Amino acid sequence: MKRILFVLLFSTQFGFSQDYPLNYFGKPLGIDLNLTGSFGELRYNHFHSGIDFGSNRKIGDPVFASADGEVVRIQINEKGYGKTIYIKHPNGYTTVYAHLNDYVGDIHKYVKSKQYLEEKYSIEIFPLKNDLLVKKGDIIGFVGNTGSSGGPHLHFEIRDTQSEEIINPFLFGFSSEIKDVTNPVVNSLVVYPINEESVVNGESIPLLLSLTKQSEGVYLAEKVNGKGAIGFGVNSYDVMNNRYSKNGIYKLETYLNGSKTYEVIFDRFSFDETRKINLFIDYEKLNLTKDRVQKLFKITDYDLNLIKLAKNNGKINIQEDDSYNYKIVISDFHNNKTEINIPINYKNDEARLIQKSNKVFKKIDSKRDYILSESNGTLEWDAFTFYEDCDLDIAFSENEIRFHKDVIPLDKNVTLKFDISKSNVNPEKAFIGLQNGQSISYFHTWKKDGVLSIRTKTLGTYKVYEDFVPPTIKPLNFSENNNYSINDVLTFEVDDDFSGIKEINGYINGKWALFEYEYKDKKITHHLKDGIAQKGLNKVTIKVSDRVGNNVTFESNFQLK
Repeated sequence: MKRILFVLLFSTQFGFSQDYPLNYFGKPLGIDLNLTGSFGELRYNHFHSGIDFGSNRKIGDPVFASADGEVVRIQINEKGYGKTIYIKHPNGYTTVYAHLNDYVGDIHKYVKSKQYLEEKYSIEIFPLKNDLLVKKGDIIGFVGNTGSSGGPHLHFEIRDTQSEEIINPFLFGFSSEIKDVTNPVVNSLVVYPINEESVVNGESIPLLLSLTKQSEGVYLAEKVNGKGAIGFGVNSYDVMNNRYSKNGIYKLETYLNGSKTYEVIFDRFSFDETRKINLFIDYEKLNLTKDRVQKLFKITDYDLNLIKLAKNNGKINIQEDDSYNYKIVISDFHNNKTEINIPINYKNDEARLIQKSNKVFKKIDSKRDYILSESNGTLEWDAFTFYEDCDLDIAFSENEIRFHKDVIPLDKNVTLKFDISKSNVNPEKAFIGLQNGQSISYFHTWKKDGVLSIRTKTLGTYKVYEDFVPPTIKPLNFSENNNYSINDVLTFEVDDDFSGIKEINGYINGKWALFEYEYKDKKITHHLKDGIAQKGLNKVTIKVSDRVGNNVTFESNFQLK
């Protein structure tokens, strides 16, 4: 009897954990909710961890606490989430509000005091219990465009406080604020021969399949003739009524001869899983064509909460003399559906011969460690850094390593080193960068005993570069000895076009003053109402350094009325 009672209690608790409160959280904005980014959307190197609410391209709309709670974390970054608030609620969930333009009231004062105490713009704060309590509907900040944001909007998340898993806010009732009667859109359908024996329509490479629309929400794909193990991938998106954003889908299912074989539901996942998006999508196709194709099969066996079912890892084994009907069903949260039917027949074809490159590739066993060294360069990585065995184009030359190209995802970091102790390179001004066409991406470079080293999860060509040019500081609304009022904001442009800006410090009359930095438009701003400047003559000093130690200083005077 006790055992039966325990099972019933456990089942009830487990079931309850999946029942999300529908009326607990309120709207974080006072305007009609316009979804510009959906939960789980396929982004670069990560799944989108919340939903984005547009603000009609306007900064400054008030942001409201979605429920009673306490502020448990505040973070300000130049990139990433920008200005962010985390509110813990008594029902076991935490809400997150990101890319804010500013905070309000006690939160604003609290943040400013911490910034001045630590003399930092970028800061992370964990308020003590009951320091910052909020009520549902309290204004906590304003919509902004801070951090790595592509335009004014509110990024909103709901997390399980204990596990820190991110949960789709639509499961809490936010879907009722969004009207949607439009079926998901299909951009493209791809079929993949999976192993060396696989052939599809006379090819051994992935192929785009043409689609013919038959009726509302139903497509017929061109026939697939082949043999061996194959899989499919689809590029799709969802649109809302009268909206132009291309949002992610909610559910994707596949059926083989009427039996469900694969299912993905964008309901919840952990941050530890988010980089697995590079296995979830066709990583090579994304980096070569910018086309995001979601694979409906797994090359390697990996765990991801979003994948609910994967019979035979989603692969289809075409057997001799057999035919199959494969169906893909794509759904949004409002249960609008788009179906794709794909007829598959066995055909004993040989694949067309593909002319191979003359390059010599190194065969990589994903299950072992590697140390490769030549010229003055070294590559090191641990076992299982690569998800699967592969062939890599690797070449060493003086101060350069060609490490294949960015078409294969990595699970762990590779260490890349250059010994410049016997070269003419200035170690103080040197760094390792990734060559991207005409541009160069800086990597944080460790320097010890004449050896430069970085850690990276991106394949490509790496070189040693030197940067001797200091950053620049340009006044925008500032003039020597000009008169300003307490409500004015001093604005300057700061830039460094090579290694990039590392540190910015501003001073008024020798006292540290907060200059907020918005890297997207290269602006720094100081609000005179911070109270650092005094009435009458003031001296402003701005010091900027880049990542290899080049420095520039700006000094001038101004009058405060």
